[in-house]
Amino acid sequence: MPRSVDTPFPDTFDSLLACLRRFRVRHAVIGALAVAVWGTSRATQDIDCLVMLRQGEHERLVNLLRRRGFMLDAHWAGQNPMLKGLCMRFRHGGIPVDLLLATDSHHMQALKRRRLKRVNGKHVWVLAPEDLILMKLRAGRYRDFDDVLSIVSEQKKIDHAYLKQWAKQLGLWEEVMYCLTQSKPPAL
Repeated sequence: MPRSVDTPFPDTFDSLLACLRRFRVRHAVIGALAVAVWGTSRATQDIDCLVMLRQGEHERLVNLLRRRGFMLDAHWAGQNPMLKGLCMRFRHGGIPVDLLLATDSHHMQALKRRRLKRVNGKHVWVLAPEDLILMKLRAGRYRDFDDVLSIVSEQKKIDHAYLKQWAKQLGLWEEVMYCLTQSKPPAL
């Protein structure tokens, strides 16, 4: 059943989580909602998740989401052809929902290390702070650097060895080292 353009954000979040749980797809919240768990909250009106689909599950998940009022955003897909097979953007009312498809060994490891946390009053899977840092640096936008700096500043215990190991493998060594040296220590 399609939703109106003014679908409230919590309804979209709840519907997405219900679909992912029903489908039993391994997933984790990423993006600003996850940053709010580990770093500094910032306003967001979109939802981003990393999902691991097995072969043949893609179309079944799309159909389940469609039945819950999520529509694939064909315009966005046309504007982002390099992301085909890597990310799907849906809209639920006016709210964008990005599902990043787990495609490499870091994504798989990140989903194994995810943590159950409270987000918007719900227990949801969220990437561990180290993996969220790496995902943000892979995206490489200005706001992603700001998000990483907030995570590093707020978290007292970051697994530096894990972070540096993956930074080397992903070609993010300089970015990680910059963020680790630029962040301020957490307030006592």
